[in-house]
Amino acid sequence: MKRETFTSFEECAERFAAWQTTDITVRPHEALGLQPPIPRYRFRSRAFVEPPPPLVYAEGLEIRRVQNGGVLQFRDERYRVPPAFLYRGLGRPQPGPGDPIVVWFGPRRLGDLDPQTKKLVRRREPTIPPGNTPQPK
Repeated sequence: MKRETFTSFEECAERFAAWQTTDITVRPHEALGLQPPIPRYRFRSRAFVEPPPPLVYAEGLEIRRVQNGGVLQFRDERYRVPPAFLYRGLGRPQPGPGDPIVVWFGPRRLGDLDPQTKKLVRRREPTIPPGNTPQPK
C-alpha cells in the first residue's frame, strides 16, 4: 500500500480496511507460527471509563495553558513545565514581593516556579490549600 496513490481519503480508508481485514484474518504471521491473528483474538469486555470531570480551580487564580514544548507563560515570563501538562491549564495566585510563585493543577499544588532557572520545582506531596476548597463555577 505504501506505493499506491489515492484520489480521496475515502478511497484510502476503504483500501486500508480491506488490507487490514486480510492482514488479520488471512495473512500468516511468523511470530504466531505462521497462523493469522484472528483465531487467537479473545473479546474482552471492559466498562467504558467516563472522562474525568473538568478541573476546578480556587477563586483568584490566574489560569494559563501550557504551550508547545512545555512552555508556561505568566505575564512576560516563560517557564518550562513537564510535558505531561501540555495544553492543560495551570493556575497561580498573584504573588506578593518575595513570595514563591506557586503553581496549581486544579486543587493540587504542583510546586513553585523558580525565577532563576525558569522551571517548575516540583513538590513531593501536592496539597490542597487549607480553607480554600475550590467550588465549581
